[in-house]
This record gives sequence, C-alpha cells and structure tokens, in this order.
Amino acid sequence: MKAEADPYRIILQSNNRALRGSDIIRLLKGSSPDYAEGVIRNSIAKSNLFRFKFIHVAKAFGLIERDADYKALSMKRLVDALSGSPIHEETMRQFIHDYLDISAVRDLLKKLHSGEIALKEFRVGKPSPLSSLALSKLSSASELIAPIEPASEILKSFKHATLAKQVKLYCTYCNSVIYKKISEIAPNEKIRCQNCDSPLVAVVDARDKAFPSLQKKLKEGKKIFTPDERKLWREMLRSAALVQAYGRRAVAALTIYGVGVETAARILQRLHRSEDLLFVDLLEAQKQFIRTKRYWQA
Repeated sequence: MKAEADPYRIILQSNNRALRGSDIIRLLKGSSPDYAEGVIRNSIAKSNLFRFKFIHVAKAFGLIERDADYKALSMKRLVDALSGSPIHEETMRQFIHDYLDISAVRDLLKKLHSGEIALKEFRVGKPSPLSSLALSKLSSASELIAPIEPASEILKSFKHATLAKQVKLYCTYCNSVIYKKISEIAPNEKIRCQNCDSPLVAVVDARDKAFPSLQKKLKEGKKIFTPDERKLWREMLRSAALVQAYGRRAVAALTIYGVGVETAARILQRLHRSEDLLFVDLLEAQKQFIRTKRYWQA
C-alpha cells in the first residue's frame, strides 16, 4: 500500500480491490494509541530514509568514519544490528521530530475511541476538486523516501550556490552593516563586527520590509517598535546567537530559502561532522518547505 498526506487529506492507494473504506475505519477504531505508535516506529525503522539518517548519526557518534562511503555499507544490516542502541534511538528521535507528529496521532485515536470524532465512508462517482488536485500529484513510494546523496551533483550545486551568496550582516551592538560572500568566511572563523569587534552579528534578509525602519530606530536609540519590528528584532538576536555559536555554518543556514531561525537552530544543533552533511539537511529542509508552502497559503 502506498500513502501520501498533506495538511488537508491522506491518500491510501492499494492494489487490493477488496479493501474498502469501512476496513480502514475499523482498523483505526481498533488501534490503541500505544499500538499505533509502535507500528509507526517499526515502519520508520524499515524505511530507506531512516537508514540514510542513521548513517549520519552513526558518523556523528564516531561509529563510522566521517569519510566512509555509505553506498559501500550494508545499511539494513547495520541498522538491524544496532536496534535499541543509543544511535538507533537518536536517529528515531530526529526522524520523528523532523517528519512526524505522533502526539497528534495519539490524540486523534483517543477522540475516535471516545466518539468525539466520527469517521464515515462516502462512495462518490468522481473525486471532489480537492481530491482531484491531490490525486494528480500523487507521488510514487520511491519519490517519497528517496534521500539526497552527500556526493550528488544536486548537493554540490546547492552548496556552491549557497557559498557564493553575498550576505548582509548586521551588528546588533553598534548597528554597523557588513556585506560579505559566505565563501570569504573561513569554515572555523569566529565572525565579529569589523567596526566594534562584537561577536553579536546577525544575518539580515535585505528584502525584509521591517528592517529599514527598525535599523533607523536602533541607530536613534528608540525602543518603541511596531509588532513587525519587534518580531524581526527578536529574530535578529536569535540569528546573532547562532552566528556566534556556529560561525559560517549558521550564516549559510540562515540564507537558505524556507529555512528560518528556528529551523536553522534545530539543524545546526545536530553538530554535523562535515559541511556536506549540514547541506544535506538544509536541502531537505528547503524541499520540505517548498512542498508544504502552498498549503499554508491556501
């Protein structure tokens, strides 16, 4: 069975013509939250994406050499052999955090059991407009789980384009603005303001409409901000903290389309053993943002 979901619908595709909607309803009503979570975790551990992320975590733990070719590894055997280990549990934690909301599943099943939510089967002659849109974009299973390879040309191009960007850096202490290409920043360089030597330097989106007025108020020493200015100022302070902690990696992460401050912080906290592994996660985050953006705007 293939499955795909978005914020509005879940599509199940089966070759079993005897399978009916009533069977799905009966299965959901008969599944306890604990049982469902166990099934989810078991399914995750068998997926290609989980195995791919497992290699990343194993490298971070030092179990696998950082430059090891994951294609030469028997990922399935390695994952199976280390089932229940701290590496396995950390991979599962990251996977669930990044891709799933198990608490929402548990809550849904509880409401189904209590009768707060009802499921009904409807047979229609043709799909609704909303369903038709989803069916026209239904992915194959391989498309859903295909990982990005660290040595792929797509990743190399993505990294090269990111490092070639010129970024706007703003000193949150003296209000100076610096323009610099990311590639000009050394991988382990401690980024500081060229004017006052402060390490509290934020990455600023030059297109942010709230920045000019906020910058003017900061230079004038004014502390009364509009809601948009206040929100931007909080993000800039968070950005500066990330740049201070992670240097060039933070600057790169904060310039990726679709990767905001919170997502960047979550990704950077994984302490990737190499920049290539960081860019794998950044590219995945961007892809996820692009896939879901249209539903946020609907």
